[in-house]
Amino acid sequence: MNAPAAAYGGIAIGGTQVRAMTLSGALAGLGGVNFVLGYKHYFEQGFSAGAGFLGIAVALIGRNHPVGVIAAALFFGALSYAGLVINQRVPKELVEILQGVVILCAIGSQQVLERIARRAAARSGARR
Repeated sequence: MNAPAAAYGGIAIGGTQVRAMTLSGALAGLGGVNFVLGYKHYFEQGFSAGAGFLGIAVALIGRNHPVGVIAAALFFGALSYAGLVINQRVPKELVEILQGVVILCAIGSQQVLERIARRAAARSGARR
């Protein structure tokens, strides 16, 4: 997050960035290979459309906490899988709308939950 501080601490910034990008590209490639070779058995143009936006949504809902991101990823994965299962009866766009509603509700409830947490902390501090 702070390149000058990392350089002052003796970390090679360029090499670290290259390793991080290489590792993230390899993990993304493994995910794509799993989908193409394990699920469809052929390459389909645009098979990963929206994966980046879904990743942003997972990070947002999980609040960039490892446990929260895992829970949010499982939730959105189950929602996406359910959309594939009921694709015959429900349009795919409805699942995307549901994902958007979940994101908006999470954003809207964040301030309310923080306010409740502050009040609870103030009450417990006043009791001492």
